[in-house]
Amino acid sequence: MVTLGWLHDPLVHLTIMLAMALLFAVAALHKLTDQARFALALEGYARVFGLSLPMRLQRALSRLLPVLELLAALGLLYSLQQPLAALPALLLLVIYTLVLALTLRADAALDDCGCNPGKQRQPPSAALVLRNLLLCGLTAMLLWPVAPRTLGWFDLASLLGAGVSGALLYALANQLISNHSLLRRL
Repeated sequence: MVTLGWLHDPLVHLTIMLAMALLFAVAALHKLTDQARFALALEGYARVFGLSLPMRLQRALSRLLPVLELLAALGLLYSLQQPLAALPALLLLVIYTLVLALTLRADAALDDCGCNPGKQRQPPSAALVLRNLLLCGLTAMLLWPVAPRTLGWFDLASLLGAGVSGALLYALANQLISNHSLLRRL
């Protein structure tokens, strides 16, 4: 019989918590350092949904969303003591996933989803929706309480290895998704 007791292990929680906090912090930094590009992405989403986004609201949203992402990253870091602190991050991910899915369903030609750090544009795709669903699942796992257990040196080495491997795997998957989306448009 398979048990899900490993979901309560502090090493699993720490690995997911740190990875998701880093992801949210990098996403916020990306949006804050290139607010003009992010504002254009928001304007594109508004057009997809038939909305008119006044310039003041566009600027406010391009500043507010990164702040919410930073607060979500801080909440994730606190989720070891209080599992519900991961809820804001989960809600943001669910909203982002729904917006991406609805954009795809509308079959809108949007050049940039606003979710790719760096200068390369990344159009919305089904792969991004699936990626976000996976991230939602990982973040939801943080809502489980953590079993008390002392972490040893091997746990910390495993945490470091998992963190580096996870970051590289995420960057690789994101680049493959981006390249695939761009190649399909050629």
